[in-house]
Amino acid sequence: MSKAAKKLGQKFDSEGFVVIRSLISSRKISEVTAAYDRLMRRSQVSDYFGPKGSRCLKDYLGLEPEMDVLVDHPDILSVTASIDGLPALYTGAGALWYMLDDVPWHCDGRPGRTGMPIKVSLYLDVLTKECGAFRLLPGSHIPSRSMQLMKEFGVWTDNRPRIHPDIPRPLSGEVVVETEPGDVVFWDNRIWHSAPRRLDGLGRRAIFVNYIRDPRDDKSAARDLRDDVADTLRNRTRQFIYPRQMATEVNWPRQRTIQRLLELKVPGVIETNPTPSD
Repeated sequence: MSKAAKKLGQKFDSEGFVVIRSLISSRKISEVTAAYDRLMRRSQVSDYFGPKGSRCLKDYLGLEPEMDVLVDHPDILSVTASIDGLPALYTGAGALWYMLDDVPWHCDGRPGRTGMPIKVSLYLDVLTKECGAFRLLPGSHIPSRSMQLMKEFGVWTDNRPRIHPDIPRPLSGEVVVETEPGDVVFWDNRIWHSAPRRLDGLGRRAIFVNYIRDPRDDKSAARDLRDDVADTLRNRTRQFIYPRQMATEVNWPRQRTIQRLLELKVPGVIETNPTPSD
């Protein structure tokens, strides 16, 4: 592993995130943005973060080729390999969001949970401190720190962990991640994070893709990976990670991921009974 890759991995492990500027080309961003806009016509209103009419689409793979390539984009997987030594494994989780609500301070899942997640965020608009930029608390992905935050400042809202709204903002130590289209944020989604709505009244156009580090020979981590995927699929309309047509395409990074997931006996890797395209 190169010194640069080792440094990147150390930063991710200690702080819980890294930002790679201009990782995706402007040409690819234009293609992805057009695909996103088409796909969001299928989206549904979601009140998960509030009542302002945010929209979400989860099961989008296989509908737009320009969007499909992001989950196994070689530059994205290369960064995950720099973080961990091996390319991370796509787990079928992720979503497209058009966010009109404020995203409150929270962590994904139970505070203090263990795991090896790498979440990727790609924003299709310029987001600044004053207008919609991602916020996070470096190091709060570490289980002991996450649990301490919840103990001192947390509250459960609709069975979801949140920082109490009465805690003064900005939070002590919070980092604002300003981004432009093409920048990619890699983060451990156990980290405490938030994002305000845009001040111009438009939604934050965001793409989220979830990966898990390769467990290698760790049987416990492999079991956690299987359980995580099974839990993801239980909460999705589709009960598989890859649509069959994606699984049969000539795409070396994708085929490598599929083969590794199958070796690890992950459930629902490939669609078994494809339905006619609509």
